[in-house]
Amino acid sequence: MEKTLIIFKPDCLNKKRLGAVIDRFEQAGFALVGCKMILLSDETLDEHYAHLADLPFFPEIKKFMSSAPVVIAVCQGNNAVERIRT
Repeated sequence: MEKTLIIFKPDCLNKKRLGAVIDRFEQAGFALVGCKMILLSDETLDEHYAHLADLPFFPEIKKFMSSAPVVIAVCQGNNAVERIRT
């Protein structure tokens, strides 16, 4: 049993898709074990996307990800990390 972080990005919330996406995870057998709506800070974005910091599109990612609140969630399930990335 693994747990993994999911960030539901601003466009997911703006398009009112959050419920449908969570339902897909639940239908796939994952359990939502934590959930919170937040506005991501520059510091958090710098840390989370550190592997992209030197790429030319990084400022665009930061601008987009801080443009509106996001929902962060933790899902749990068998082989969760690999299955959710897929």
